[in-house]
Amino acid sequence: MGAYNFMQIGTLPSAQCNESSFLLNEVLKTEWGFKGFVMSDYDAIHDGVKAYLGGCDLDLPNGQFMNSTTLGPLILNGTLPESILDDKVRRILREVVSFGFLDRQQLDSSIPLDDPRSELAALNTAREGIVLLKNAGKLLPLKKNQVRSIAVIGPAALGAPPTGFGSSFVTPISFVSELEGIQDEAPAGTKVVLISPCTLDPATAPWEFVGASGQAVPGLQGQYFTTSDLSGAPAVTRVDNEVNFDWEQGQIPVAQNQATFSAKWTGQIVAQISGDQVFKVCADGGVRLIVNGQTLIDNFNSPPLPPLGFGPTVAFSAKFPAVAGNVYTVELDYHRVPGFFGSAFVKPGGGVGGLLGVQLSWASLQPPADFAKYDAVVVCVGTNNQHDGEGYDRPFQLPEFQDELIQNVSNVKLGQTIVVTHGGGSFDVQPWINQIGALLHASYPGQNGVS
Repeated sequence: MGAYNFMQIGTLPSAQCNESSFLLNEVLKTEWGFKGFVMSDYDAIHDGVKAYLGGCDLDLPNGQFMNSTTLGPLILNGTLPESILDDKVRRILREVVSFGFLDRQQLDSSIPLDDPRSELAALNTAREGIVLLKNAGKLLPLKKNQVRSIAVIGPAALGAPPTGFGSSFVTPISFVSELEGIQDEAPAGTKVVLISPCTLDPATAPWEFVGASGQAVPGLQGQYFTTSDLSGAPAVTRVDNEVNFDWEQGQIPVAQNQATFSAKWTGQIVAQISGDQVFKVCADGGVRLIVNGQTLIDNFNSPPLPPLGFGPTVAFSAKFPAVAGNVYTVELDYHRVPGFFGSAFVKPGGGVGGLLGVQLSWASLQPPADFAKYDAVVVCVGTNNQHDGEGYDRPFQLPEFQDELIQNVSNVKLGQTIVVTHGGGSFDVQPWINQIGALLHASYPGQNGVS
């Protein structure tokens, strides 16, 4: 596969890897006798003619530069030698034939899609990949006769184990969540409790909306507009229990102008724990979040594009102080931007990890008042496909004020807090490492990572 890099070799002119005749034709194909074909990394070609002459045989992912429109006329009029095209076709067909792709069905029905051997391999890989970075006082493994209650907290506690964006994103056939893994391993009689008010999750975030009768009902009022700026009368008005939409997986409620539209959700929250609350918004377009009249997030008119035109879902978070029992109004404005994510990386259903929709969640950064009653605490934090992945550099700081959450939790359970981090690299743990009892780095462990 041809890389993205530009190369400077001796006195030769600088050339992009996929367009370097010296690298591909002279060294790889002639000196080394390589009989296969060279394909570019996704969108790594800059000039189709140079790549054609330079030795690249396949333009991934969709022939943006090497195609019949850009190359066909030049081949027909003799500007580009047809013999080069013949060589490219020959190289590709040679591999197709050598692997037997033309001789038989490639799906072996005797092997189950959910192969037990693959399951075991995934489990063993996860176990060998998890690193114990701290274990003060031999806190781990937890003592069965001493730990009778465990609190689980944090954004990585629910759902499938996290994964990165792009080529690293995989949708598991089955999985065990971090919470379920702890529940499965805990001895009989041990109470394992998810501290839901402190766990960011758009599927479980509690919302209220004051209905026509004046009574608070679950959800938020959603208003959907065919315009991109909330102008005009809403085409659809309804109550949404949550703001957790992937438009590729569900029908956009607006009947027309679906490529770009806008929406407004309004309602309220009732703070469950006093202290700072974290609000998080993910979207494939512009958003504006207003809590109790205060604008916390606003890029509605100028949403930032991911680096290189593709990347992890653009996510934003902000803090808001609250008092338990008090009611606070919430408004989220959103408009979709067509082509927000690079078409090369987005498949129907967000198959490379990009969200094609909008999500809103909130949670407390302070533990509940009775938190000290638990014998041990497991905090599940880190990054996922919304922050980390191919073609993207992330900061070392944990996102969404997770450092503050760990500090607040460990202040109550000093030395009895276990932190599990997920991510494709390391994190800055200095703000809280001396307060916790144990630290595990789980990387991206796959579907059996917490079994």
